[in-house]
Amino acid sequence: MRRCEDIEDLDPHNCPNPIWEYEGIKGSGERPDLFGQYIRKRLIIVARAAGMWEDYAAARDFWQSCGYEFDIMCVNSAAIHIKEHVEHVVTAHPELIPGINLLRTSQYFNGIKGNTPHYHSDKKATNCYNWEGLGNQVGTSGMLACLIAICLGYERIVLAGMPIDFSRRHYDDPPAHILPRYDLRPSNLACAVYMGSWSYAVNRLETFAKKIRSVSGPTSSWLGKPDKSWADIKDGD
Repeated sequence: MRRCEDIEDLDPHNCPNPIWEYEGIKGSGERPDLFGQYIRKRLIIVARAAGMWEDYAAARDFWQSCGYEFDIMCVNSAAIHIKEHVEHVVTAHPELIPGINLLRTSQYFNGIKGNTPHYHSDKKATNCYNWEGLGNQVGTSGMLACLIAICLGYERIVLAGMPIDFSRRHYDDPPAHILPRYDLRPSNLACAVYMGSWSYAVNRLETFAKKIRSVSGPTSSWLGKPDKSWADIKDGD
């Protein structure tokens, strides 16, 4: 992930020695086998912000109201809570993968045993697709998930639980006024790094703002909320 000391970098999506590029996203390792395998498909990315459950319900309702099938990508441990088929899990911390997978495959969700998703990271790990170089370009795990989703080929992506407002990090973190010693919100400098990466992606990556919408928070202001006209993928999109 980007370091706080890189805050003065004018190009936050810096990837040393890239060997491939797709829509402005750069990789410094071999492209994973799943690259481009989900062309013209639709996706919900579920992250763990405080409004995760409301956002997830809204994103599901949106795709169902449009009559489209969709895949689910989870960020980090959101995967152990989503009680249905999860196609992908993205994490910048691949050491979490064995635990996430154990919990998913040992639990029954709605009467069905949880599936083993495709795992993705920007670091090498066993049983994980390695997107080397993408970690230099992001400030949050949610951003990493967005970049990987685009590289997988998804053309309509709805963000749930990813407002990027930093008022409270995760839906299961205690509020700071109740247990202040557990306040896990990032520092002001870290927030500046994260915001620089999001600003770059929204304003300068080739199709980021075209392919992604959000149901809540600042990301829904930057990218817009999903609507039916956006959901319909037309020739040339």
